[in-house]
Amino acid sequence: MTGEMEKVADIQLHEARLTSLQGKEAGFSGADYWPEIDSLVYCASVEGSDNAYDDGAVLGGFVGLVPLSKLKNAAGLDLRRSAQLLTHGGAPLKTKMESIALRHTESRSATGSLVSDYDNGSSEFFDMVLTITAVTQR
Repeated sequence: MTGEMEKVADIQLHEARLTSLQGKEAGFSGADYWPEIDSLVYCASVEGSDNAYDDGAVLGGFVGLVPLSKLKNAAGLDLRRSAQLLTHGGAPLKTKMESIALRHTESRSATGSLVSDYDNGSSEFFDMVLTITAVTQR
């Protein structure tokens, strides 16, 4: 992107299974790197559409982690249990999260922002704090 590299040396595909809302599977929309835990933090949204191209009613969104160590094998990733539903007042936050950016990271917590798009010309920013409360081996 800076004009110093003519091509990407290697690209590997890692299929992932995300959680669902109302029978519709979430789709990735953004990610950032959390260096202290060598993981990607992602956001994903669910729309009430029958395909990935047409907009539908926004059903909710998720934030989750993908440890880069999980990408070293060829097996697919099952992220259904690790994704955290974004809520407001106990109900799913019905906005389409488009991207995530981390501002400050430590070994057990991170702060950042999410940006959403309502597909009607309006957008919002959400501040967030992520805290790792337990580490489990799978």
